[in-house]
Amino acid sequence: MSMFITQSVNCPSCNHGFDIEVVESVNADRRPDLRDEIIAGTFQVQSCPECDAEFRVDPLFNYLDMANGVWIAAFPLSDLGNWVEKEDEANRTFAAAYGADAPGPAREIGEMLEVRLVFGWAALREKIYLAAEGMDDVTIELTKLAVMQGAGGAPVQAGVEFRMRNKTETTLHLSWINAQSNEAVETLTAPMALPESIEEAAEDWAPMRARLTDGPFVDIQKLWIGDGRDAA
Repeated sequence: MSMFITQSVNCPSCNHGFDIEVVESVNADRRPDLRDEIIAGTFQVQSCPECDAEFRVDPLFNYLDMANGVWIAAFPLSDLGNWVEKEDEANRTFAAAYGADAPGPAREIGEMLEVRLVFGWAALREKIYLAAEGMDDVTIELTKLAVMQGAGGAPVQAGVEFRMRNKTETTLHLSWINAQSNEAVETLTAPMALPESIEEAAEDWAPMRARLTDGPFVDIQKLWIGDGRDAA
């Protein structure tokens, strides 16, 4: 089931304090409306009763979507630098709920799920959108790398992330997004044939695919954040 708790917050614009309902877990099979809200960017958007400013508290919850075969541990964007430790935490949580440490029926569910770790709303929205569209998120991460190589001058900097936003039958729409405001800095397109060609050239992409899938944090950001596993 989806669970919410009451939490006291201060408006980031006027510092007014008030209580809001904050999500602790989402079961998209029982609440598909919450899946739709996350994709639309409206989930957990709050309005300050004092100044009417809108904001969202950072995500910190688990997301289950059996219909689309994904379980996601979502953490605040500020935890991105600690992705190795958060991978371990996500793995432990999943193991207890649907993995090796769970009861038999729960383990059967877990065998059908991809385990993912994300930081911030933009990353969470992307994973949920890709799962709903039946697209392989690893292939899309590789597609991003191919698009970046061809674009030149990509704005790789702190707080800016490359995310797939949507698609048509022939075109992928990808944007460099300010991860705090979720506003697009720059938008690029790529043909749908590109991810198809990447999957066809599986051997050429195998080393990078293996690097991206060595844990639940499947995101090209790990390539320039640095591999904390080597430093640990």
